[in-house]
Amino acid sequence: RRFGKSTLLSTLYEVFMGNKELFKDQWIYHSDWGWQKFPIIRIDFNVAIDDDLTFYIKDALKNIAITYDIFNEDDFIALPYSIYFRSIITKLFTKCNKQQVVILIDEYDKPILDVIDDFTEAKTRRDILKGFYTVIKGLDAYVRFVFLTGVTRFSKVGVFSGLNNLDDISMDNRYASICGITQEELNKYFTGYIEVLATQQNMSYDDCALKIKEWYNGFCFCKNSQSVYNPYSTINLFQKNDFSNYWFTSGNPSFLMKLIKKDANVELFQLDECKLNASQFDSFEIDDLNINAILFQAGYLTIKGYIEKSERYILSYPNYEINKSFKENLFDAFGKSRSSNQSYLNKIVDAFEKNDIETIIYYLKQIFLNIDYDVKVSKEKHYQSIIYLIFQLLGYQITMEYKTNIGRIDAIIQTDDNIYIFEFKVDQTAQKALEQIKNKSYYERFVSTKKSIFLIGVNFNSELRNIDDYILEQVVDL
Repeated sequence: RRFGKSTLLSTLYEVFMGNKELFKDQWIYHSDWGWQKFPIIRIDFNVAIDDDLTFYIKDALKNIAITYDIFNEDDFIALPYSIYFRSIITKLFTKCNKQQVVILIDEYDKPILDVIDDFTEAKTRRDILKGFYTVIKGLDAYVRFVFLTGVTRFSKVGVFSGLNNLDDISMDNRYASICGITQEELNKYFTGYIEVLATQQNMSYDDCALKIKEWYNGFCFCKNSQSVYNPYSTINLFQKNDFSNYWFTSGNPSFLMKLIKKDANVELFQLDECKLNASQFDSFEIDDLNINAILFQAGYLTIKGYIEKSERYILSYPNYEINKSFKENLFDAFGKSRSSNQSYLNKIVDAFEKNDIETIIYYLKQIFLNIDYDVKVSKEKHYQSIIYLIFQLLGYQITMEYKTNIGRIDAIIQTDDNIYIFEFKVDQTAQKALEQIKNKSYYERFVSTKKSIFLIGVNFNSELRNIDDYILEQVVDL
């Protein structure tokens, strides 16, 4: 997302249109490419399709047929969308003196993603697209080149059904930096922009370059490949000379927020370093969704390492921009009122400065009251995830499920002066939660910090979907 896939598709379009002069001073201009003009079928699914998907497909093909003067109204009315697609390909081939056809599809998966939270409609659209793409399978003699872009990697069986000559280059090292800006490219082409930005930000060149890297670099699309900068955010940075969240303000993929809100198995506090088997990237299907794999495909997570022995990828947030913005947008998606939640966060910050736990708990309750009913909140880990999200947004150092030699602390929050140790229960009692902290001496390892230590037991009521009890003790006289 926002890596220039559509721009790449447009570039290929101009190459196959034979528009050589657009590429003057580029490598391909002086290569042995013949610059012949090919007939092109180009379809963009990056639109809101409220009506029948088959009608949208046929209408797009109709416009192409009109452009090449091969439109036949009887065929348009009578033929099913897949047969009409086949007809357009063969007619273009004949019309253009048996010149093979180039097919360019942008955002191939968007019609499905737009309704991904509606299984029945998503399956219907998947089957329509499956019928559409499968047409290409038997037309090798008529087709010169096919290129498709999208966000998710639906399995070939599910969408492309037997299109065995389709090569998925999503995680191919040869193409790992085809979209994006490498460090070498940034240093070579953007030095002047960095100098201007550094002056505007009152920073040294080196400090400014490091901050750009922390904010916008870090995307890695296969194991052992170099990371790249997001081009959309980086170019906006140099245009406006201000560090800001450009990736999300360009549009928020609502399908992901819908999935996360409804997925009872998402543990937000584990996204900072989650692990996926290699096979999990290739098994994406409507009825078998892996949220972590989708987050990777959509750019929210990226590859940070690879464990050769177990063939597992380590995923995490690419950079500061995505980390911060993802959590902000998800928090907003959880709530019924964005402005109220932001106000509550500010109140919690003020209460922490005063070490006012009663007020902190009060506003945590207000946030839970504001959570949309669609959000899955029933188990301890669901409440943990929301607590984690809140304190991450507040900028506090929070560790979830901190492992000790005799157990696991649900949450630890550290400020400049204090350490807060939380234990959460669901449909039990706050006293029981506090007793667990004390019985297992979770606090002892923090005594040497010389900070004040507070133990907080919290109980969530699953029926109320909120905190119904808490108890606080300070550790003294150690």
